[in-house]
Amino acid sequence: SVYRIYHQSFIHFFNRQSLIIREKRLRNSYYLPPEEWHKIIVQYYRAENKPWNKVNWIKVNDYGLLHLATHLYALRDVKVNNTKMYRQDLYELICKPFMQEKLARFGSYHSFADDVRLAINLAETEDSPNLVQMIRTCLIYATLISIATNVAPEILGALAQLGQFERARGYADLIQDAKKRSQAYRLIAEALLKRGERNSVHFILKKALESANSIEEKHERSIVLSELVQALVYAGEQEWAIDVAEQAAVLAEENRFEFIKADVLLESARAVALTQRYDRVQDLAMKALTVIEK
Repeated sequence: SVYRIYHQSFIHFFNRQSLIIREKRLRNSYYLPPEEWHKIIVQYYRAENKPWNKVNWIKVNDYGLLHLATHLYALRDVKVNNTKMYRQDLYELICKPFMQEKLARFGSYHSFADDVRLAINLAETEDSPNLVQMIRTCLIYATLISIATNVAPEILGALAQLGQFERARGYADLIQDAKKRSQAYRLIAEALLKRGERNSVHFILKKALESANSIEEKHERSIVLSELVQALVYAGEQEWAIDVAEQAAVLAEENRFEFIKADVLLESARAVALTQRYDRVQDLAMKALTVIEK
């Protein structure tokens, strides 16, 4: 089982050196110095002071894999023998064995990419930007993005259908192309609905809509939005579906390609029909017929 402190205020309690009780400032005997505990956690995972690329990551628990980079980043300004050694530690953590175990354990490069982003941010914000590490970590990140972007959205939908939701979402999060990313999220949501796993559907559809709205080409955006409408209806988000359908229709009417305009309007009308809001369906259908009859 995984346990976590429920309320953020409880965490703040441990991070405060003093407390005000009945208008008196008192020492907090339960104070946990963050810097000290970051060091303890880092040392715990560095078995026998081995370099990070020599650590047996298979034996490291999920917490270590997921949060070690964050602990190192928190220590970025701490000096040991007048050297900010934890900065180099974070750069060295970004290594192949660490990446491979995270991929094997969590099914995608998403978590490792988060660590790489921390390293990039660190390299950019050093007193003198660390150009060597900026180039190295940016190249690593670009490679991860390229791998994720080359995975077809349909494959991610299939992964979700097989019960590998986190793995599918991890790849989708890294896709740079907004259209492909939106399609991937939509297919993942549809797979979850087919499996009867509705808890994450709203969140994933929101990500799909955010991605769709970031598509620059209006005709592409209208197509992707119209494809989203049916998924929203099946998720029980009728009002949301109607809003998205109307958004797609507005974009479609601005489209100079008549066949795309008609397809978007018809696709939206078919999906909205499932909500039984026939006044909206009629409006969309009539607009589509007007385009077709031209």
